[in-house]
Amino acid sequence: MKINRPPLPALTGARFFAALAVFLFHYSDGFNGALRSVIEYGYIGVSFFFVLSGFILAYNYADKNIDLKKFWVARFARIYPVYILAVGLGLLILFLAPHSAHSARYSVPLWLEFILESSLLQAWTPWTYCGINCSGWSLSAEAFFYLCFPFAIVIMSKWSDGKLVKAIPLFWLLSIAIPVMAMIVNPALISLRSADADPALDMIIYNPALNAPQFLLGVCAGLLFLRRSNLVPYANYGSALLTVTAVSFTGFIAGLMVLLPRQIPEILVRNGLFAPVFALLIYSIARDPQALFARVMASKPFVILGEASYAVYILQVGIFEALDALGFIKFVMAQGPIVFGVSVLLITVVISVFTFYLIETPARKMITNLLLGRSKPSVSAPQPKPGHAKHAPVVDHRAMSFKNVSQ
Repeated sequence: MKINRPPLPALTGARFFAALAVFLFHYSDGFNGALRSVIEYGYIGVSFFFVLSGFILAYNYADKNIDLKKFWVARFARIYPVYILAVGLGLLILFLAPHSAHSARYSVPLWLEFILESSLLQAWTPWTYCGINCSGWSLSAEAFFYLCFPFAIVIMSKWSDGKLVKAIPLFWLLSIAIPVMAMIVNPALISLRSADADPALDMIIYNPALNAPQFLLGVCAGLLFLRRSNLVPYANYGSALLTVTAVSFTGFIAGLMVLLPRQIPEILVRNGLFAPVFALLIYSIARDPQALFARVMASKPFVILGEASYAVYILQVGIFEALDALGFIKFVMAQGPIVFGVSVLLITVVISVFTFYLIETPARKMITNLLLGRSKPSVSAPQPKPGHAKHAPVVDHRAMSFKNVSQ
């Protein structure tokens, strides 16, 4: 049976809000009250993107024969052009305006940082994850996810719906197991934050392998969504109830952030404490496209912002440093925190939109055309089990690749 896999524009639009959360996190000192309490947890957007990445890749590639070369070239072409642009911008500022460049967390030779960041390997040690462009650490994690995904999806596609449902809490427990054990051994980690530059903390919250369970949790949700949407290709009462539940849980998280400002251990939040809620929210947005929030996210302005969200995330630090080197930051700060925040955000978004259309999209097409030749050996996904719909191949819908700054 031929199955269509339509684009999921509402998820594209939702990406912008996750990127915005990370962006605002870096300016949390300019806010007060309950809003600041929530924004100080803005790094949670990275966790959202890890789950979303697994969900989208599963939606696009489950039950397909994945050509390894085409898959990896597509992922490389998707993330690398703007990524290396951000690294280049960071280097330029280091040489031309070192007073505006951020201070590296640890003393690592610049040549080594450049090699590791250029090869997307920096997040594998706590001393190198934040060097030239701190935002790139999560791309180092995504590169690892992409390397493993073609093999993981073969295994996970064999799982029944019941096994996938059970795997979600298991992946969640796996994601927080090491942070919990680390806090038991070293209670100081409970209150430490990423800004403290503690090697033990950084080793846990930035390591690609320790973030992989969040990605795999997203894969489970994506497989369940694909099977359900093929069997019942329309939203129903259950879909609406799911949306209400997802929104309620999301509101509950926001409430916790207000009531417990900076008190929920960052080591837990970053490593997937709320990953199941993100999976539920992503699933509900995709499952009920007629819900108000989904319709807003699927509108053209938010889709454009969602498409540019990767550039917003990866370029935000470099753009800020460039504006500081030009004297613009000092000028707008003198106008007050609102003018400062709005100005920097608008400039970052505008530059990111132009980057998406003028650099990211053309470069992706050029790299794809340049590197793709004859098909290489592929990993064959298993046929669906009885009762599961068989899915037809479709063109890959853009998967989120963050995502998401050192903080």
